[in-house]
Amino acid sequence: MSLRINMLSDSEYRYSGAVSHRFIAQIVLMVGVGVSLLIIAVALFHVSSIRQDLAWHRDQWTRLEPTYNKMNAMQAAATTNTKLLGELKGRTAWRLEWNSLLPEVQKVVPAYVQLSGLDIRSLADREADKSKSKIKAPSRRYEMQLSGKALGREADKVVFRFLEDLEAATAFQEILESVKLQGRMTSIKKGKQFGIQALTKSRKMAWTGKG
Repeated sequence: MSLRINMLSDSEYRYSGAVSHRFIAQIVLMVGVGVSLLIIAVALFHVSSIRQDLAWHRDQWTRLEPTYNKMNAMQAAATTNTKLLGELKGRTAWRLEWNSLLPEVQKVVPAYVQLSGLDIRSLADREADKSKSKIKAPSRRYEMQLSGKALGREADKVVFRFLEDLEAATAFQEILESVKLQGRMTSIKKGKQFGIQALTKSRKMAWTGKG
C-alpha cells in the first residue's frame, strides 16, 4: 500500500501545458483591442476623406454656380425667343401681303370704272375654329370692300366684267373664296353706282406645336 501526500498549496499550482490560460486571454484581449483600434482608424480616415471630398465639391460649386445660373438664364431666354419666333412665323402665314395685292386690283379695274372707296377688314373665322381638327390654331378671313361707279350705257356689263376679272386675276385665284355685289347697283347720272365684296378663303395660323 502506497500513500501520496500533496504538499503544495493552491497558490503554488502551475499549468503544465505549453501556454497558460491567462496568457491566451491576454493575447485575445490585445488582438480585440487592436482590431477595434484599426476599425476606428479606418472609419476616421473614411470620414476625413468624405469631408475633404465634400469641401472640394462645395468649392467647385461656389466657382461654377454663377456660370450655371447664367446658362439657365440663357436657356430660358432662348426658349422664350423660340416661342416668339414661332408665333411670328404663324402670324406671317396668317397675314396677306396687301402691299403687293392692291396694285393687282388696279390692273383689272375697267377703263370706265372709277373706284371711290376700298376697305379691308380682318374677320375671325369661328366656323373654321369649330372644326374637329386636332390642331387648334385660330383662323381668319379678310374682307375687301370696293365701292365706285361705272360710266356709260353698258355700265352693268362693265361692273360684272370687273367682278369676273377680279376673281380670275392670277394674284387672287388661290386667295379669294367669293366675289359678289353688295346689294343692287343704283342708277346715277351717266352710269351705275356699285359696291363689291371680295372674301378670302379661311387662313389658319401656322402651328408651331408648342404653347
